[in-house]
Amino acid sequence: MSPLVAIIKISIDPVFHIGPLTVHWYGVGYAVAILVGLQVALPYAERHGVPRAKASWIAFWAVIAGLIGGRLFYDLQSGALYYITHPAQILAFWNGGMAFFGAIFLASATILFLAYEALAILVVLAILVFLRRRGVPDGWVGISYMVLYPITQIGLFFLRNPVNVPVIAFGLKQAQLTSLGVLVIGGPLLIFAWFRTRRSSEPAVPQL
Repeated sequence: MSPLVAIIKISIDPVFHIGPLTVHWYGVGYAVAILVGLQVALPYAERHGVPRAKASWIAFWAVIAGLIGGRLFYDLQSGALYYITHPAQILAFWNGGMAFFGAIFLASATILFLAYEALAILVVLAILVFLRRRGVPDGWVGISYMVLYPITQIGLFFLRNPVNVPVIAFGLKQAQLTSLGVLVIGGPLLIFAWFRTRRSSEPAVPQL
């Protein structure tokens, strides 16, 4: 005797047409979910001190990354070999197929990448801790920070939202110009410290 199975049939066509345009219901679902999410996330970010323009910029790239990540993870799960041999189908969203975890992974990585200075500072901290544990001479950690931090600022200010951050000279903003000034001081100090350490570590030549 076969067990009773409850089956719910939804007789709605997953595709509908608006003139010559073919629209998928799952695509409508994605659009609605994104709009609702933005209506919740943007005011929340603004209440916690993140300007609306900056939050919108981050959200835009997070959505793009989520869609790409969801599609790529679906490709990987559904048969990577097919998509490698049919590259035109890799990002064929219109054919259906998304994986939720892929969207989470790539969107989270994108948000982390766009988190201002947090990720860059963690990298700088890791390098400084590594140097300290290697037992570098006194002053090395401080001088290294004087070089590493300005480098992060020069790069980050090319990625930051340009709103209310004017360009001062040579296509650079004030923080970038200041960072270059610090590098002019910190760079030679680091080179000098390196040569001095190298000389002190060389064995003394015996006097005849």
